Amino acid sequence: MTTAKLPLLLMTLAVVFGCDQRDGEQYLLGHIAPLSGANREAGQQSQRGVQLAVEECNAESKNWIGGRKVAALHADSASEAKTAGGQSIRLVTVNHADALIGSMSAAEAVQINTTAREYSLVAINGAGVIDPAPNASFSIGRSDIDRARAVDRFLVEQLKPKNVAIVVDGKDSTWSSLVDELARLGRARNVFAEQFQVFKDDDVSKAAARFGNYAGTIIVAAPARQFLKLRELLIKDGQLPEMIFVGDDGERDQIVASADQAYLVGGCFVNRGETYDQFAGRFFKRFGVLPTAEAIAGYDSTRILLSAAREVGGFHPQKLRDKLASLGEFDAVIGKLTMGADHFAHGPTFIVQVDAGKQVIKQRYD
Repeated sequence: MTTAKLPLLLMTLAVVFGCDQRDGEQYLLGHIAPLSGANREAGQQSQRGVQLAVEECNAESKNWIGGRKVAALHADSASEAKTAGGQSIRLVTVNHADALIGSMSAAEAVQINTTAREYSLVAINGAGVIDPAPNASFSIGRSDIDRARAVDRFLVEQLKPKNVAIVVDGKDSTWSSLVDELARLGRARNVFAEQFQVFKDDDVSKAAARFGNYAGTIIVAAPARQFLKLRELLIKDGQLPEMIFVGDDGERDQIVASADQAYLVGGCFVNRGETYDQFAGRFFKRFGVLPTAEAIAGYDSTRILLSAAREVGGFHPQKLRDKLASLGEFDAVIGKLTMGADHFAHGPTFIVQVDAGKQVIKQRYD
């Protein structure tokens, strides 16, 4: 951290924490999301989702946790993973949060999960990322295995490309299991996906040169900025192969805003139906805007956490972990989810295509 940035960070912490006093009769949930910076709209939607779930829990005493209400304290990551880690530590050590909730940002989830492990708390997120240590964290996002299998099925059943290439962030191992599973599934079909590692932004130009006139599908497990740069260079070269973004869901809005016809994959999208419509009605009445996928993830993450806490009568970490791992089927906004012993929620995985700034579901895999 540079000295020039320190006053701004301290000011942000004062705004987030300075006006909040914890009620000793309430449990406290610490929520970390990008409330400012590049991903602020996604973070603000996540905040609203968490807030609505807490308000609905507190509305009737039968929903309280061990006879106590719940409060949520929202901390701003400023769209920076390291800041998310610092905020999560402060929520635990200063504000004494009983559990942590992350957004759909995978990079931030890694930091928050580390805090939960080090301070023996439960953390849950919508990013599809858990801590490698046992019992450290949970996610309602799809696991790398589930996402890879959905992408493979979509390739086989819908796109049917002659070739497949995977552009991988060589500095970040977050997506390694997803990439490995994609490669394994491809080999099982005698399709050998070429992998190209990107270590810095300049390497994107090398990837564009390698895949110029590429007759196939390019899967990108790298930051959104690198996906968008690669796409831009390929378009300048006069061609645009089918491209699938399997990177950080927290950067999804950047793809939607700038990459028409690109494909996205994940477990949390706006999936119209009776459950979603009812939720959207309550959400709009409360906040005056319609919920996005980020709001759904925040809402469902909080509800699953509170459901488990309600059954064990509080937020005792080990009891809560055990209950979450055996929670079984849960009615979520996006459909029925089953929280597994692997700490991932298993349920529908969606393949979505960007169309004029909108997300259109192309395929659902249950």
